[in-house]
Amino acid sequence: TTILKQMKKIHNKYDENDSRIMTQYIQDAVVGYMKMLCYQSQVLHDQFAEKTLVSKQFEDLRQEFLSLQSPYDLTKNIATNIKTLWTDNGIRETLNKRHYYQIHDNVEYFFNRIDIIASPEYVPNFDDYLRIRTRSTGFAQTKLVANIDKFGQHIFEFTDVGGQRSERKKWMRFISEDIHAVLYIIAISDYDLKLFEDNKTNRLIEAINLFKTIMIKGKFFTNKSVLLFFNKYDLLVEKLQDETKSTIKDHFPDFPDEHDPRDPVQHCEFVYTKFLEVFERCVQKEQQKQVPHYHRTSA
Repeated sequence: TTILKQMKKIHNKYDENDSRIMTQYIQDAVVGYMKMLCYQSQVLHDQFAEKTLVSKQFEDLRQEFLSLQSPYDLTKNIATNIKTLWTDNGIRETLNKRHYYQIHDNVEYFFNRIDIIASPEYVPNFDDYLRIRTRSTGFAQTKLVANIDKFGQHIFEFTDVGGQRSERKKWMRFISEDIHAVLYIIAISDYDLKLFEDNKTNRLIEAINLFKTIMIKGKFFTNKSVLLFFNKYDLLVEKLQDETKSTIKDHFPDFPDEHDPRDPVQHCEFVYTKFLEVFERCVQKEQQKQVPHYHRTSA
């Protein structure tokens, strides 16, 4: 979905009303993020002995957030309390340890804009619209017109499908003959995170297994061009620069010893080999229109 948002912006299909309708959703989300951090700060300390407890002077504020009920109203007072708690080392460390639990990767961005977001005149800008995470359900179709050098003007029709487990059965409704190319998008920075659905399964392993499943059952890749988008590459680079963070070798022991697990390019090359192995094992050579190749993207 974020990839399509950027494509629409590039090809002048972005409508400011798309951002405007997200105002309440974003304001609600930032309160929910702080409530989650207030809850997890205690959990991570109690269960994993992490240094995530808030300062005693802020304990009353933490309890206040835990008492809030959704849907939330981002009042001026709540916005001030978010700013205050965001200065606490325990809250920041709780976000830093987000591999233990489920929270979006946009939290710091929105907290740093809390004064703007809490304003009565707030209307999300494009970056807000791009960074807010929403779960895709069903499927949405978007047509974009692009001028391609030496080939002229072409119309591209994208069908965006929900990636959650509950949405995947709907994929099989598509007539594969009507599909010319498949864009398979994964969050390359999520190698150390668990699924929202069960908080147990590694997200990268799930992405590889799903790739295999839809090739065999859906036959979407037969005689199709396949493009792998390794998205959130910017977050991967940032994560690997942090020596306190695990690397892909901690989660995939077969990562080659002679390679540097903190090199983002080598990280991507390793993940690419995983997908390529699945593709070559599941698709007969005579049905392979072309070997998949990947792009590193940040959206």
